[in-house]
Amino acid sequence: MRASEERYRLATKATDDVVWDWDFGTGLLTWSEAMFSQLGHPISPEKNHGDWWKAQIHPDDRARVSASIEKLINAGSGERWRESYRFQCGDGRYADIVDCGFLVTDENGKATRMVGAMMDFTERNRAAAALHLSEERYRYTIELGEQIAWTALRDGTLNEVGSAWTRLTGRPPKEALGTRFFRAVHVDDVMRLRSNWEHSVATGQPLNCIYRLMLHDGSFRWIRSRGAPLRDDAGAVLRWYGTTEDVHEQRLAELEVAWRASHDVLTELANRATFQKCLEAALQHTAAHGGATAVIVFDIDRFKLINDRYGHAAGDAVLRWIAGRLRALRFGTPARLGGDEFAVLLQDADQVGVEQKAHDVFFALYGIVDVDDIAIECQVSAGLAIYPFHGPTGEELLRSADLALYDAKASGRNSLHHFRPEMRAELVRHVSMLAVGREALSAELIKPFYQPKIDLVTGNVVGFEALLRWDHPTQGIQTPDTLAAAFDDRDLGRQISASMHRQVIDDMRHWLQSGTGFGHVSLNASGVDLCRPGFAQELLGRLAAAGVPASMVEIEIVESVFLGRDLDIVEEALATLSQAGISLSLDDFGTGYASLSHLQRFPVSVLKIDRSFVVPLLADLSDAPIVNAVIGLAKSFRMKTVAEGIETAEQALLLRSAGCNFGQGFLFSAARPAADVPELTRWRFLQH
Repeated sequence: MRASEERYRLATKATDDVVWDWDFGTGLLTWSEAMFSQLGHPISPEKNHGDWWKAQIHPDDRARVSASIEKLINAGSGERWRESYRFQCGDGRYADIVDCGFLVTDENGKATRMVGAMMDFTERNRAAAALHLSEERYRYTIELGEQIAWTALRDGTLNEVGSAWTRLTGRPPKEALGTRFFRAVHVDDVMRLRSNWEHSVATGQPLNCIYRLMLHDGSFRWIRSRGAPLRDDAGAVLRWYGTTEDVHEQRLAELEVAWRASHDVLTELANRATFQKCLEAALQHTAAHGGATAVIVFDIDRFKLINDRYGHAAGDAVLRWIAGRLRALRFGTPARLGGDEFAVLLQDADQVGVEQKAHDVFFALYGIVDVDDIAIECQVSAGLAIYPFHGPTGEELLRSADLALYDAKASGRNSLHHFRPEMRAELVRHVSMLAVGREALSAELIKPFYQPKIDLVTGNVVGFEALLRWDHPTQGIQTPDTLAAAFDDRDLGRQISASMHRQVIDDMRHWLQSGTGFGHVSLNASGVDLCRPGFAQELLGRLAAAGVPASMVEIEIVESVFLGRDLDIVEEALATLSQAGISLSLDDFGTGYASLSHLQRFPVSVLKIDRSFVVPLLADLSDAPIVNAVIGLAKSFRMKTVAEGIETAEQALLLRSAGCNFGQGFLFSAARPAADVPELTRWRFLQH
């Protein structure tokens, strides 16, 4: 008995549970020491009774617990008893108690005592509640969020997919299990995703892959799958846990940014950077495997004029039209390099093949672009360079194609030129002329000189032609041919022309104020001037501001202005000038392509006979049928004639006898500065 009691005592000390023994006969309820150590109630006689125990039970639980004990006692069976309730501790808090007891009965089945143990489940319940809350939060986060949770076996086979799969794809989760998941992946992404997944499974490294997932309606969305392995203590993979999230909008934005970085937004063609990368790759392939690679570079003739006349929206429409024609060719890699400059990368089996493709590109780019019921004629100038003959690198090849393009534009536009080595020297000379022209303009070294026009009958000065000269700092007065490239440059040429016109008008104003009778002054106007909207109004405005009558001005034009696409603009400008009283002179007549219809259509009043027809005149006019024809034609149209380049008295006399009205040339005077004009007006140059 003592040994048994000792074991009982030691057992009660060894456990944290509150062991109790309730004697129904005496009503005595004894507690183990844990009542104090665990629940904070010191052991005392007043606590050794069932009524005290019931008083500590939470009021909401008390009736239920008392009833269950009474039911067990009344039944008198030796059944176990178990209840959960809240028990007030010594510090006033309530502990979550699980109380278990065993009913002891006598030989008559009457309950005599009950022995049991109170177990404090407070911390365990709190931990369980926290775990439940965490699991619930995780479940709601996953279920209500955009991520799809999944698990996979150690070999990578999917065995569980969250219900969000259905919300995203419209398919039941079972369709994603096993290896069937790859059936829902975009065909272009299957190999990449499978490779990444197999690599992760083989190495145990985390998975992170973006791919397209096909939806039930046939569309797709970009998603990202991430996964990480769960390992045992030895590091072996037990299973995989991961999530799949919708990154469609983010991915589209990234792709849009990447596309914009590599393409031209307006035409949707590759941009310069992308084209250069493609070119370098093509050259490497050609060097390794043979074949031929070429670059054709082109720009749109008079594109600035299209923008100026019809607006930038029309210019953009032309650029898009060019892009559409390039895509329709279905060969080569087209790109917009900037502005109105385009390029196409061409590859073929041999040089003949790429040259033929280059010509196909060029001829495909001529056409009429309809913009808001306006028909805009489009044509291009192009340059072609072939690897490796015209450049060993992509940069050199593009530079050679640019030189060929410049040569095509300088020769009259609307043509395709192949690169020639001598173009590099021409470029150096061209660039030098441009630099000299800009410097001469900015330093105000460009000045008008005046060559007198002589009445071949009276020998009197009837007017002057304003000719450009510029004063070189060390070499003195230079003629315009040293700045030829500057006149071909659209912007610089306009600036030089405007400077000349301002200075000539200022000289005329000064002569008028000083009483010098200079007759009239001829100004040269290029096709670029006449094609610029507003040119005529600007010139007339300058004359009016200076107080110079328009009748004292003559505009000299060359035949090429009649051949441009903007003939209607030229016609409007000439009509405006003529109606204001300015006479129009057709320069170098007979050397170009002006037709009789042009003489009828435009208000030309003077024909100038080119020096190339005047110089050969020797003893009579029988050797110069063109001179006779021009003079006769002018008389038929009631026009005056001016012969330029007269160097001998014999030439002057022959021209006068043929009926030519006026002449100019070294026989009379070279071009002289404005200060010499008053003296020249007093001279009589021909003696009868």
